[in-house]
Amino acid sequence: MPSLKDSKPTTESIPQHTSTKLIIECKKSDSKPWVFFSSPAYRFDKVFSSLRYFSDLDLHFAEKKLPPLLAQIYPHIKKNHYVNPSLPRCFSYCEAFKNTEKPSEIWAAIDSVTNYQSYLFSIREQRPERFGVFSEFYFPVIVFEGCLFEATVAGQEIDLSPRSHLQVRTWRNFHDVAVIDVVTRDYFQEFFNNLEQSHNELVSAIRALKFPPEFRAAALARKPDPGFHGCGMVTMMMRDAKRRARRTKKSRK
Repeated sequence: MPSLKDSKPTTESIPQHTSTKLIIECKKSDSKPWVFFSSPAYRFDKVFSSLRYFSDLDLHFAEKKLPPLLAQIYPHIKKNHYVNPSLPRCFSYCEAFKNTEKPSEIWAAIDSVTNYQSYLFSIREQRPERFGVFSEFYFPVIVFEGCLFEATVAGQEIDLSPRSHLQVRTWRNFHDVAVIDVVTRDYFQEFFNNLEQSHNELVSAIRALKFPPEFRAAALARKPDPGFHGCGMVTMMMRDAKRRARRTKKSRK
């Protein structure tokens, strides 16, 4: 998704630069359905706390002994699928009818998106900016062309249901949880449109935060001038975003 800039800060807000990045791995299987396991014993109604992000604003919050950005914007987040309790959330997986001696395509996809997510985060983490206004949110996504199922395990009963979108929760290491969206190819466009709304919600939530005058002044003082061509690029990006929003609105009527 393009980076959308907050060009209308309020009196107490800051001119932010917030972006949402999709880290996508595509897989296909005509003969081996993907099955992800969930259970009432392992309920993850909301996983927003596991959303991976980087923000220069956390430098300011840490200095002032305030909660990090994600915790502060959480009360304003209503549309993001990470807070949707109805979205199937799974803890294990398998490829039906697969030769057990062959490597798992699901594991390979998860490993690919989580490694690249960590790479992107480490790049930003190495160059934080004091009084910076940059925030970047990372969504690892596996787009699967094939049959996708959720297997719900309750006691000795297993209920198998076809799904177009679910999440799998896994461990990147012993202390770091990773949440990955798995969507079918047919559903991806709708998923992408919904994520654009989530991006706008993140921007609005950050805009609602209050910053002291000295921080706003410092942020404005170091705000780079995008220049003539930069302003033109931002204008085109905003027009594209509005065009997509109109298409989405029409398709839902």
